[in-house]
Amino acid sequence: MKLSKDMKITSTYLEATDTPWIPQCVYWSRSTRDLLVGIWRMDSIPAKVTRYNQTGQLTETLEQDNTGRELYSYPGYITENINGDVIVSDYKTLGLGSVVVTSREGIYRFSYEGHPSGSGLMPWAICADALSHILVCDENTHTVHLIDRDGRFLSYLLIRPQGVFTPRSLGYDVTTQRLWVGSDIRQRVCVYRTGKVTRFNQNGKPTKTIQYDNTGQELYSNPKYITGNNNGDVVVADSYSAVVVTDYEGRYRFSYTGCPSGSGLQPWGVCTDALSHILVCDVKTHTVQMLDCNGQFLSHLLTKSKEIGIPHSLGYDINTYCLWVGSSDKKVFVYKIINLQNNLQVPIKPNLKLEQTPTKPRFNKYRFFRRQYGNGTHRESVDQETGFCDIADDITSSYDGGGSFIA
Repeated sequence: MKLSKDMKITSTYLEATDTPWIPQCVYWSRSTRDLLVGIWRMDSIPAKVTRYNQTGQLTETLEQDNTGRELYSYPGYITENINGDVIVSDYKTLGLGSVVVTSREGIYRFSYEGHPSGSGLMPWAICADALSHILVCDENTHTVHLIDRDGRFLSYLLIRPQGVFTPRSLGYDVTTQRLWVGSDIRQRVCVYRTGKVTRFNQNGKPTKTIQYDNTGQELYSNPKYITGNNNGDVVVADSYSAVVVTDYEGRYRFSYTGCPSGSGLQPWGVCTDALSHILVCDVKTHTVQMLDCNGQFLSHLLTKSKEIGIPHSLGYDINTYCLWVGSSDKKVFVYKIINLQNNLQVPIKPNLKLEQTPTKPRFNKYRFFRRQYGNGTHRESVDQETGFCDIADDITSSYDGGGSFIA
């Protein structure tokens, strides 16, 4: 076995003295700095995993479980989990194999043989993620299986994804949380990114990690914007596809993927208002969309406009009922709804109804104005029954210091 620091000059690290044994797979442990080597021999089925320290001395051999049964037949790939477990992708015969897991001390823990249990697995490359989940390529189903550290199946992480016909090799980068997948037939490497949401307490200690739904499916690909709702929900704009909502405890509630459902969404800025509505910028349609707290579409609050460009970021002030919108043209706009007769400020929401009282008469129209930090002014009106905005001509009236429209 050769060692190279620059991929040019090599030196001998291990030299086989037991010639029938052939090294097949290798893994260097970041935690112990040991070298794990899977070896087999052509003249017999049993194989083994050996551990070497930094000086190249043999310190451990994994070969049998506690009943004396052989652990491995043909160890094709090997890796280590965060908890110290040694994970081996072992090929047996006739398209069948298993993922064999032993503890750091060499004690046999379990074997994973597919989902449902015993249904058959043809394992190739394996790796472990930052949460000690085990990922393995299965040639029989052309998928990547995700299992927990104790061997329980969680989900099929990749099911014939675009660009990868037969996943054969895997690598997980704990720093960037990217999954590298090599395809056998198409001879290409695809990179997938997963994300998670972490909650910290006032002392800066992590108290909750949100990453998977109740079936083990990844919740996020690229969590770009995040906010909390009045009911405790965590609302995340996952910029590749959806607004993903979980409750305070981290349980998955729903995903919003556009209107109509599944029509496509590229969400950026996200916020919530005083009535727990969810507002999200969609850079695909250049709109701001409003949902209720259960993910039901209510209206397009802002539609495509030459004035604002592409809405990218959002902020809602519950004290002034102002909606702050950041645009792709490097400007920030402030929106507010004002009652025309008594200057009553009301929250932005569709199907707005006001109680008819002597001091708060019912009106059919409200003026919805924008203050632009830049140049020019503009006005829009909101229909009380539909909640949709109709853009009016530019006006030259002024605004007071608080941003209220002066007729």
